[in-house]
Amino acid sequence: MPRIGLVLAAITATTSYALAGCSALVFDRSAREPSLASPQTLQFESVPSGADVRTGQGQTCQTPCSLALPVQSQSVTFAKNGFLPQTVAITVERPPAEHSFFSTTPPPTLTPNPVKVALLVAQPPPPVLQVIPQQAPPSVRRVPPSRETIPWFPS
Repeated sequence: MPRIGLVLAAITATTSYALAGCSALVFDRSAREPSLASPQTLQFESVPSGADVRTGQGQTCQTPCSLALPVQSQSVTFAKNGFLPQTVAITVERPPAEHSFFSTTPPPTLTPNPVKVALLVAQPPPPVLQVIPQQAPPSVRRVPPSRETIPWFPS
């Protein structure tokens, strides 16, 4: 009988420690505040290359390039002389939460990455027509026919 009591005490102690450890993990996970995601590097490409990229925070680069951006929804503008500017919306993609006890949710990501645009050629401005004032033509005066006849051939 003492042996059964010892085994029961050992099982109870082991189970208590196991449950205490699990509850500590559960409370620790729920008490944790979600940390802010660190900046992510986004790649920027354009056709033609050499376009200026400007973020809402004022960061700039020239394609092809990359910038470290905060993980938040924002817009990025591509511009190049002779081409129409283009603005691309950058969104935050949050991965679905996993329902496994031991898994951690991956951090949110910025999409699209890489950001690719094809710039459209700007139409040339219409030609400026300049109106040049013209002088009025000289007035034409009718000369009445003379009464004299002019011989064409001498007689």
